[in-house]
Amino acid sequence: MLKILTFLGTSEYCESTVCIKDFKKKHRIFPVVLAEYYRRTCPEKRLKMIFFLTAESKNHKNWKEYTEPYLKSSNICYEVEEISAEDTETLTAKQMMELIKKMLKFVDKEDKIVLDTTHSFRSISITAVVISLYLKEATNTDVEIFYGMYNADEKTTKGVDLTPIMKIAEWLHAARVFKEYGYSKFLGELV
Repeated sequence: MLKILTFLGTSEYCESTVCIKDFKKKHRIFPVVLAEYYRRTCPEKRLKMIFFLTAESKNHKNWKEYTEPYLKSSNICYEVEEISAEDTETLTAKQMMELIKKMLKFVDKEDKIVLDTTHSFRSISITAVVISLYLKEATNTDVEIFYGMYNADEKTTKGVDLTPIMKIAEWLHAARVFKEYGYSKFLGELV
């Protein structure tokens, strides 16, 4: 199953033309378009979206008016997991682990996971790579990271695939294993 793990806040999101590779659609909520993109490019996979929302964002128009009605009318399967605002503003190591545990509840082995950080708190975006690496290693899933980069002047949002950043972490791990144990297999696989 393909699962999009995403967040939604209470900022003012303007309608824009969202471009993900060669796919374009007008909407104000990036993860909605991301779901449509994957429905088109991976029609053989069942799709489910998991929204991590604070109590405030769950009752905000971004969810109530722009997102939930669209998901229902488009028959996009979704779930909502409530998170506290204090879990998201400045993540401590303990809070990061709690968020990872909440995410893991929705991840099954062999899932394809797309972590969308567009409408999340900055601390979530920064830790997305760590979360993705953990999900990849702990559950043997294929993980991608996306960010919708909004351009107010052009009223466009470009879907940026941040997944290659995970490769850097793999290189760091391989270098550490080689340095500490002289084991070069991981480095060899990356070359």
